[in-house]
Amino acid sequence: EAYELTEGGMDNVYRDTLDSSLRLGVDALRMLNVRAYHAHRSARTFRRHDEESVRDLATMRHDHKTYINTARQRIQDLEELLLSDLEGRDEMVDVGWDAESLRKEFGNKTGDEGDGS
Repeated sequence: EAYELTEGGMDNVYRDTLDSSLRLGVDALRMLNVRAYHAHRSARTFRRHDEESVRDLATMRHDHKTYINTARQRIQDLEELLLSDLEGRDEMVDVGWDAESLRKEFGNKTGDEGDGS
């Protein structure tokens, strides 16, 4: 249906399971101690790549061989994109965005934890 809508000129196609799948993925990454911003950034990267892939693949869905080859290449491209982001990320870039993880990791270091100061 997404391909038919895209071929029909629809710019905004919403697939009912994509959002919940991305939310599940973010939650799973967070449970694996991935910082919040990185988990959300990975989901955003996946969404953008996936939506671009749907538009791209819609134009060739009737040419089975080209479709399969392009779909495989798009999957490989996405894997490389996500891995390069994981390998090249600077932890310090994400730190300020994720105060909850910092509190869990370092505790509340405000100096007023009942130590008499």
